[in-house]
Amino acid sequence: MRKFLPVIAFILATCNAFSQTLSFSPGTDVYGTLEMDMYTEHYLYVNHDGTADSTYLTWRLVDNTCPDEWDFQMCDFQHCYSGMPTTGDMSGLAPGQTGNLRLIVNPFNVPGSGIVQFWVYPTGFSDEHIDVFFHFSTTATNIDIQTDRTTCFFDGINLNVEISNPQQISIFNANGSLIHVASLSPGKNGITAANWPSGIYFCRIHQTEYSFYKP
Repeated sequence: MRKFLPVIAFILATCNAFSQTLSFSPGTDVYGTLEMDMYTEHYLYVNHDGTADSTYLTWRLVDNTCPDEWDFQMCDFQHCYSGMPTTGDMSGLAPGQTGNLRLIVNPFNVPGSGIVQFWVYPTGFSDEHIDVFFHFSTTATNIDIQTDRTTCFFDGINLNVEISNPQQISIFNANGSLIHVASLSPGKNGITAANWPSGIYFCRIHQTEYSFYKP
């Protein structure tokens, strides 16, 4: 039995070497703003920085908190898929090469936000996975939105809301948890978000919904 230990150790060392040579650009988190009624493309680039042999990769869908009405198409540097399959095997990525993971999204006029999470790992070694996240929102940061005489504007620190009638605002994080409720007075209102963690937030005023990203 002992004579197999060096072989097992070699396999584990090789797998670890593969995972350590992968890097992601711009990082393992991609933030995308979606047009309400059209498809937009969002890229995550995978770089093979090591000197080992060609690495075959797999990406696996592990979570998707986006609205069910949104349509996704998925592509990598080898294939495009119909819809969002749970796994896809990518071609070999040789040292010095760069591949990409690409999500094409259309929210079909359904406002909201969400996160799509994938594992990326050397094919056959899911325990060596690296978590990557696509963060989506249907409202651009720092853009005025005029709906029913309501203006909602995030300036990077404060959420500024101007309304013509008294309203209540409810703010949720990207996981759908309610984090803040406030009563708004007619005119200009400011809600500080300085101490909130970075991420996508979703707010509801009357029957209108907005989302914004806090750096």
